[in-house]
Amino acid sequence: MITQQDRNAQCATCDLRKFNPEMGIVCGLTNAKADFEEACPNYTPNKILQEQQNRIEQQSDKEASVGGWLAFFLWVGLGGGATVSFFSLLISSLYDNPLSLLFTLPIAVIIVTIAVLAIIAFYRRKSNAVSLAYTYLAMAAIDGVAALLFAAKGIADIALVDGLRPLIWTTIWACFLHYSSRVADLIPEQQRTWGMPERILLGIYLLVYLILIALNVAA
Repeated sequence: MITQQDRNAQCATCDLRKFNPEMGIVCGLTNAKADFEEACPNYTPNKILQEQQNRIEQQSDKEASVGGWLAFFLWVGLGGGATVSFFSLLISSLYDNPLSLLFTLPIAVIIVTIAVLAIIAFYRRKSNAVSLAYTYLAMAAIDGVAALLFAAKGIADIALVDGLRPLIWTTIWACFLHYSSRVADLIPEQQRTWGMPERILLGIYLLVYLILIALNVAA
């Protein structure tokens, strides 16, 4: 019996396909996920997409697995970075002002949550793996911008380099995610989605940071 994965594979090479950020590939005629049995009567093959799909399917497990710079990014960049950020935020809050935990604790928890979800998603080849990684990078960029604002206003003991460092780091890894052939083979671009959990967490993260910035600037 045909599975939804089989339907998605056929839709991925069809000229009538459309992309929905929440659902992934959908039919351009119905704007919904395919539900045909065995073969779609409206299937219109796209030779270029077929060649790309064949290349992906022909990749060996080693070539299309998490490894190399991608593994380094996931475990050192995301996993290591989230761990360091979590404990540094908590320690600095307890040392400077325990009340600031109201803001730093949600930030620390969201950082770790996104990092863990991204690592799991890549190893399971989930469609939102890349968007989770970009979400983590977006949060790091927000942290860098906030640090630059604090440094410019002379708030706390923050130097400009503390804001530039995460911005440079996120730019490098964002380029890697965009241009890496390993990432493209593991999570094909036409199959990627941006899930609601990462949207909500990024929104909460940004909101908490905006409140924190406003309070510090006004003080």
